[in-house]
Amino acid sequence: MTEPTPQVVAARRLLQEVCTLLAPFRDDTVLIGGWVPEIRFPDATPAHVGSIDVDFALRAGRERHAQVIALLLQNGFRQGTEPYQFVKNLEIAGRSFPVRLDLLTSRRHHAEIFEGSPAAPFPVGGAEYALLHYSLESIGSTEVRVASVVPFLIMKAHAILGRDKPKDAYDLHFCLENSPGGIPTLVVEFAGLIDDPDVRDVLRRLAGRFRDENDAGPCAVVEVEGQMGDARAIRKLAVFTQVDDFLRALRIRP
Repeated sequence: MTEPTPQVVAARRLLQEVCTLLAPFRDDTVLIGGWVPEIRFPDATPAHVGSIDVDFALRAGRERHAQVIALLLQNGFRQGTEPYQFVKNLEIAGRSFPVRLDLLTSRRHHAEIFEGSPAAPFPVGGAEYALLHYSLESIGSTEVRVASVVPFLIMKAHAILGRDKPKDAYDLHFCLENSPGGIPTLVVEFAGLIDDPDVRDVLRRLAGRFRDENDAGPCAVVEVEGQMGDARAIRKLAVFTQVDDFLRALRIRP
């Protein structure tokens, strides 16, 4: 297994620190983003590559949100380039690495609570499902709300469509490949959401990135995995097949 980069090691350390800091706000926060696959599937082989930042979805009022920001600033974080971003430097093997924490929320919560506020969590597609569907997981010595696989997949579909970041496709496929029970179990878990027009729409558009093994989605996955030569072609076909089978099982076509 490839050793994690120092940046990933720093981000993992920051994740544990943030989980401890946000423990008093546990009922208002859910871990989302690139650390979810590692937390949900810690025994996967090969292991998940980790992440270089930390993302939390918040469902708090303005006062509670201000308390979160004050707590971060009191504990060595500084404001990032955006109002929802907070950065802290951590030393790994004698080198200092800046790691970013993003405070995010659902579009509905943002519109209802933070409209017009300069200091607000950033609204992202699919976060409303993560704020409702999660489980308590131990990260370090702290129990944290972690997004369930279904809302995570919906959020990753939004991310894949909204930006050019290969790891989004990798994260989505990693969860499909490692979910206990495979696609049949995921289809059952999607039952309560699959008829939501917004969910069907984002998955339909996601299918447009996985039309065949040479489409953008499979290519992004093997880029992150570092596949080369014949193994690359074989892996792209396997990735396409996995995602296509999943979408077909949900009756989703581009």
